[in-house]
Amino acid sequence: MDDIPIVALYVNDLVFIGNNMKMIEDFKNEMVKKYEMSDMVLLYHFLGIEIYQATPLVVNEKLMKEDDGKKVDETLYRNLAENLFYLTTTRSDIMFVVVLLSRVMNSPSHIHFGAAKRMLRYVKGTMDYGIKYDKGNSVKLVGFCDNVWGGCADDMKSTSSYCFSIGGGVFSWCSKKQKLVAQSSVELCFSFNGNISNNLA
Repeated sequence: MDDIPIVALYVNDLVFIGNNMKMIEDFKNEMVKKYEMSDMVLLYHFLGIEIYQATPLVVNEKLMKEDDGKKVDETLYRNLAENLFYLTTTRSDIMFVVVLLSRVMNSPSHIHFGAAKRMLRYVKGTMDYGIKYDKGNSVKLVGFCDNVWGGCADDMKSTSSYCFSIGGGVFSWCSKKQKLVAQSSVELCFSFNGNISNNLA
């Protein structure tokens, strides 16, 4: 079932998505053979809806310190990573990726540099993103936390992240690699009435 594309059809416009690139290419080639159509590549407009596709990192991409990539200028990469880190003071959405980029500042490759340039393109395309605190919003404390278990390909250490908002605007966030290798994961569910439930896996 994972290799079946999801297709949306309206008159003569067809949009399809999937999580397998080979499957997507095969489906597209078969459709082009059977019907007269043009490949518009990435989706930008559909039924009057403008679609902006931007992600700070390729989905499921893991950066490694030693990836056999061609080495690049360390000073240039380090300056870029440090400037991106400065942006995290107001842009919580880039925190996780910037932390990944900062782990390879001593020996960056063209793969790392490519990921950093993707981040720059993301920032350029989301210049109007920011944190807004509206006067009329209710003062409600909301927190989210997540953990990438064994997410670091170099030492298999996990990365923990959290963010807290009040009144609709995020005021505290963090993404940090754990000091020890975790042998299992723990999911904690907090409620603000003092009760705590947990699930061990």
